[in-house]
Amino acid sequence: MSVIECPSDVQLVCFVDADLSPERLQLIDAHLQECGVCARAVDKLRQAVLDLAAPLEVFSDAQLAAHVGAVMSQLDASAKEPLVARTDRA
Repeated sequence: MSVIECPSDVQLVCFVDADLSPERLQLIDAHLQECGVCARAVDKLRQAVLDLAAPLEVFSDAQLAAHVGAVMSQLDASAKEPLVARTDRA
């Protein structure tokens, strides 16, 4: 992967999890310095990890149902679009 080639969504997830070889991590990190689209995708992924790790508040059943509904709506909406909008696909 050259510095200008966008990594796949899976590679970006693995990058956030540091589940790649040191060389691949370094290549993606260099790419993120040049590509704002991928850098924003990584920021979103990191925020999702932080959100998942955050301590849960105690909710009433109604609050929990509303929260789950809102999260599911966001997941449904984001599943329709890739993490990285690429213009190089034909």
